[in-house]
Amino acid sequence: MRGMAVLGSATLTLLVVEVAFRVSHIQPPPRPREQALDTLAVNNTLNALGIREDWDAIAIDDPRLRIAFLGDSMTFGDGVEQRDTFCHLVETMLMPSVPDGVMTMNLGKSGTSPVEQIDVYRDLREALRPDIVVQVLYPNDLDGLYTHNTLVDIHAIRDSELWLSGQSYLFRYVEHQIRTRLAMRATINYFRGGRDVAQQDAAWAELEQAVRATKALAEADEATYCIVFHPWLFRLDDTPLAAEHVRMGALARALAVPYLDLLPAFEGLDARELRISGINEHANPRGHQIAARSIARFLIAEVLPAHRHRRAG
Repeated sequence: MRGMAVLGSATLTLLVVEVAFRVSHIQPPPRPREQALDTLAVNNTLNALGIREDWDAIAIDDPRLRIAFLGDSMTFGDGVEQRDTFCHLVETMLMPSVPDGVMTMNLGKSGTSPVEQIDVYRDLREALRPDIVVQVLYPNDLDGLYTHNTLVDIHAIRDSELWLSGQSYLFRYVEHQIRTRLAMRATINYFRGGRDVAQQDAAWAELEQAVRATKALAEADEATYCIVFHPWLFRLDDTPLAAEHVRMGALARALAVPYLDLLPAFEGLDARELRISGINEHANPRGHQIAARSIARFLIAEVLPAHRHRRAG
């Protein structure tokens, strides 16, 4: 009898809470729109070389300084127009500092890591003949033993819903809270390169190998190679990836290459105002402008002098 009384009391409590949730319209936010819709909302036309530029070839006697940007979808500029990407903005910002002019080249490819980006550079190097190669790294380049499809799995954890949650405001709210926390933990592990130190070290080793190979290939072409690390647009005042930023700086020092960590340029800002949407972490036009200003200053202060010194030597 006592057990039945407890069960009845618990059931009544759940019913009361359910009614309260319904009366107050307490529900999780609606399911997010697909990120692909953000991508399709802008012009993503590629030129004859397969890159996001409005020209198809470069004249042999073109005197402009050529800067190639390697990277993934953040470099490509998913969800923003080509004119609003940091690659394009940097070109305009550098013009007053380079007498013969500047030509930036967006080699960003969505869904690639440095392992694939070296092939992008290898395939285009003869046609583009860049003077400077800027590899823009992003935390998901440390996916390491994970695969790119793992993000799909993480999103499934976050966005799925049990049958019972479709019938109850209370259960829907509780399930959403649990799924959000599980997905966030999985996302942070993904960006760190794994769930444990062994996986993370393997991810860093893979990243370093690819970056070293790209640097060697660029320098064999007499181009100046440098690294830019773009932060995850989440909790910019207290990033959960602080250790990864420190470690990336150490890698750049080991490689003896000019390095820019973009996190200081974004610190203290509201990440929600810099993303395409709450669910789409790619930078919006304002985010690209912030990155472009910092990259332009970095190129003027550190990379262009290093490039001139390299050519003079």
